[in-house]
Amino acid sequence: MQWIEEQLLKPFEPKAYSELDAYIRESAAEARKLTPTPRESAVVIVLHPHEGDAGLTLIQRPVYNGVHSGQMAFPGGKKDEGDESLLHTALRELNEEVGLSLPTEKKYFKLNEIFIPPSRMLVQPFATVLNEIPNFIPDEKEVAALVPIPLAHFGAKMKTERMDIFMPHIQQTKSVPAIRYDDYLIWGATAMMLFELRDRLDLKNKY
Repeated sequence: MQWIEEQLLKPFEPKAYSELDAYIRESAAEARKLTPTPRESAVVIVLHPHEGDAGLTLIQRPVYNGVHSGQMAFPGGKKDEGDESLLHTALRELNEEVGLSLPTEKKYFKLNEIFIPPSRMLVQPFATVLNEIPNFIPDEKEVAALVPIPLAHFGAKMKTERMDIFMPHIQQTKSVPAIRYDDYLIWGATAMMLFELRDRLDLKNKY
């Protein structure tokens, strides 16, 4: 797993990944100028051993009458008043949603912030590396499924497909670019984070 940390430490030129956008999405700098201001949020991308190689685990949100119903995501949520920082937010949400407690002293790597227009959240993703398979204990109210995925899935053969996805918050079906994994569709901000991770780790050349 050391190669992942080495890749994450390398300089990286930020990209917009606008080809994956399902919305007209402001940049993080533009979003901060909006009224009302976006809610600060954070997620954690936990990279860990998987079937003799490396992988990560996504969660599927439960189906409900809301913006992120049924979506694939990384554990995370909005910043509370008691959170000292967005990293504390990310780690608190990680523990609440999937029962994984990680110390703040670990190495965490910031990815680019992403604004999510429907929920008006400005999300700071953090990536971290574990050398052992994590013991997730999902909260049934927050998590419908845990979905471990090998990093090789995001290699050179990965492609996006335009898929029709029903969005309950607007009661409409939209055609959006999505990454398919088994029966799961990954789109929106989560797909954009995965594309950035793919580039940072140079997965197209590794797999």
